Amino acid sequence: MSSVRKPNIKFATIVGRIYCNGEDYQRLVLLARRYREKVMKAVKMLSKGLSNEYVEKVITEDMNQGYAKAIIDKANMIIKSAEYHGSNPLKSKIKKLSIQSKGRAHKVKGNQNIKLLTTDKLMVRYPSKKLWIECNVRFGKEYLPLIKYIIKKANDEILPYNGKILFRDDKIYLHISVPIHLYTAFFSKGIAFGKNIASFDLNSDRINMIIVDRQGAVRDFKTE
Repeated sequence: MSSVRKPNIKFATIVGRIYCNGEDYQRLVLLARRYREKVMKAVKMLSKGLSNEYVEKVITEDMNQGYAKAIIDKANMIIKSAEYHGSNPLKSKIKKLSIQSKGRAHKVKGNQNIKLLTTDKLMVRYPSKKLWIECNVRFGKEYLPLIKYIIKKANDEILPYNGKILFRDDKIYLHISVPIHLYTAFFSKGIAFGKNIASFDLNSDRINMIIVDRQGAVRDFKTE
C-alpha cells in the first residue's frame, strides 16, 4: 500500500460579494483589465528566461509591489500549466477578469491594495491614478466575527491577508485568504475520527474528489 501524505493546507478563504456602482465600478473594471494585461506581459518576460525579481521590478514601476508579487505568481502558474499540457504559454488567454494583491502587515496594515475598512466597506487602490475605489462588501453573518478580528489585527500591523477580486456571471466577489489556524480557531467543529481518506483535485472550472479507505479501495468519487 502506498503511503498517505498529510495535506499541507496553509490558508483558508472567506468569500464575500462586492457591490460597486458608477465611476467606481468603471474604474474597478479598468483596473482588472489592466491587471490582466500585466499578467500576460509577465508571462512573456518570464518565458524569455528573465528572473522573477527583474520582472517584479518592471511590473512594480507601473503597478506597485503588492500587485506585482501576485502578478508574478499568476504568470508562473500560467507558464507551468501550459508546459504541463504541452502548449505555448504565449498563446494563453485569460478570459475572466480578476485583481489580486499580496498581503503585508508592516506599514500597509494587512494589504497594500485590497483593504477592508470595516466588515462592509472595501477600498481598492488604483495605482497610477493614486486614488482609491470605494466599494461595499457583504459577508455571511457567520463570518463577521472573524472579519472584525482580521481588520483589528491588520490595523495593529500584526496580520497580513491576501485579497482577490473576481468577476463572475455579472457579479463581483471578494476572496480574503487568512492562515488556516486562524480560520479553524473560529470554525473548528472538533476532531474527525473517520479512517477514510479524501483527496481533492482543484481546477479553474471544476473540483474532483475521491474517497478511499486505508486499504486503497475507492469508496466514493464526485466531480463538481
